[in-house]
Amino acid sequence: MTICENTIRDRFAENLKILEPGLTFIAKEFNLNNNFGTNGRVDILAKDEFNNYVVIELKRSDQAARQGIHELFKYLSILSSQLGVSQNSIRAILVSTTWHELRVPFTEYLKITPYPTKGIQISIDEQGMPISSKEISLAPVHLPLHFSPIQMVYLYKNPSKRNSSFSKISSALKSIGVNDHFLISCDYHGNNRSVIYPHAVYFFFLTIVNCR
Repeated sequence: MTICENTIRDRFAENLKILEPGLTFIAKEFNLNNNFGTNGRVDILAKDEFNNYVVIELKRSDQAARQGIHELFKYLSILSSQLGVSQNSIRAILVSTTWHELRVPFTEYLKITPYPTKGIQISIDEQGMPISSKEISLAPVHLPLHFSPIQMVYLYKNPSKRNSSFSKISSALKSIGVNDHFLISCDYHGNNRSVIYPHAVYFFFLTIVNCR
């Protein structure tokens, strides 16, 4: 049996506490209008216990939920203008029965939206009644790496001691959380007698670049 989103919306409008304690229902299919012709309808408009407006969008599939992310950008901006309230007074909850393909684009959306937004996965019964809900975990964020300016050299008189130090240095770095690092074996080949330590381990780290 296929349950339409309108039925799920109506059931949730009567049971907002399953999404979050303290939510107060304002309207279903709340009309959004602006002078630039970008209109829409918020599935459910509510207020939380701190008197913030909460836009609740309900979707039943990955494809529809991905579309819901784009709608949130539009709806939240229009609502802020229409109600004459600041961005700090509005937040959103995106609700879907499945998050298989939605988790990554939702994680990206959170990087750029000025509006606090939660993603909620729901379970419903055969009549569309909400059974349970849980906040989804975000997709892992892979930030770019670069070479750290902190670079060091350990010098040795003989190659055997140098070679035996590789695992010790690597283990020491990992013990303090520096998992991304390079160790390079270096040897001096020449006739300069002033070179006392002709063998070395040169090492450097990789650090995360936060592009935001």
